[in-house]
Amino acid sequence: MRGARCLPFVAVVALLAGCGEDDAPSGPIPIGGIFTLAGPAEDESTVHGLRLAIDEINARGGVEVGDQRRRLALRMLDDEALPPTAVANANELVNQRNVVALLGPVKSTLAIPVGAVAERGGVPMITPGSTNPATTRGRTFVFRTIVTDDFQGAVAAAFARQAIGARSAAMFYDASSPYSTGIAASFRSGFERRDGKIVASGTYTPDQVSRTAGMRRLARSQPDVLYLPNPASDTASQGRRARTLGMRAVLLGGDTWAEQTFLRARAFRGSYHTAQWSPDLEDPRSLAFVAAYRRRTGDDPSQYAATAYDAAGLLAEAITRAGRAEPAAIRAALDAVDTYEGVSGRLRYFRGGDPVASAVVVRSTRSGTKVVARLTPESIAPEPTGQP
Repeated sequence: MRGARCLPFVAVVALLAGCGEDDAPSGPIPIGGIFTLAGPAEDESTVHGLRLAIDEINARGGVEVGDQRRRLALRMLDDEALPPTAVANANELVNQRNVVALLGPVKSTLAIPVGAVAERGGVPMITPGSTNPATTRGRTFVFRTIVTDDFQGAVAAAFARQAIGARSAAMFYDASSPYSTGIAASFRSGFERRDGKIVASGTYTPDQVSRTAGMRRLARSQPDVLYLPNPASDTASQGRRARTLGMRAVLLGGDTWAEQTFLRARAFRGSYHTAQWSPDLEDPRSLAFVAAYRRRTGDDPSQYAATAYDAAGLLAEAITRAGRAEPAAIRAALDAVDTYEGVSGRLRYFRGGDPVASAVVVRSTRSGTKVVARLTPESIAPEPTGQP
């Protein structure tokens, strides 16, 4: 918070006190959650991270609000990975269940319209996964705990030019996806600004039966790097197809690649992807989170599990600072955040919903993945979004 020492939420719950009011409400604080709970696009790891955070907060007696402690009561709804369902969920939680804040959704295609509901309803929303700048643009009630596509594309471009030494690049991306188009635009801008050359660019849409022709054209350009900022299910086949066509380019991607099984495939050895966080990080706060998550689930957490954990922690800190569990007060407290020390990194806010944070670059090897670089915001100037 501005002018105050920032603590991780575990410490905040135990130590920070807000300014209470007489006759303040008591009982659990209703929090809404909108996530994909089933199907191939489910947010299983994200939800585990969120529930871990809330359970830890409640185990310590809840959030300190004025002179009392109140537990967080999560009311979770399944968005089914469909925008109309996500919007209906948001309306139900805001207008019928009277939640004081929303957590989620993860996907930008869902978070953008849900953010409109939150804005109209005057209820703060924190997404742990939506990276598209449109999610928060022009909105005062919408926040996130993940960096935007602008920054991630700029990181990939800088790493390609400076660390890999790539002079030429090709891109192949989903033209129907706000994530893919936004991050591709940022990569192009950053790569060309550093005197790199985009020698070929191709697009596809999910309904296309064959995408070989587009990849074959890219292969003829023989780029130093091939940027594939696409959903994991598409990227796996695209990487294999590139190798089948004889492309020797270094494969690059974004955080949709994080913790994916295809990274173990031969085609992806030596590839790199950017993310905000990785379970491979040797940071004390991150290591403690990974250990707690493993005890709970038996698996490693995803990046979105970490940013969801931070979303719950950031919300808890804002409620404590607000001194009351009311949407307008919570929004004002969120807007006043300077720095939040999360497990996914140090999140810095500048009177807006978008954090500035470091990014990691992860390399795929024969034995697994390894963090090979951590780039600070000071070393990377985010690029403006636009169509590639």
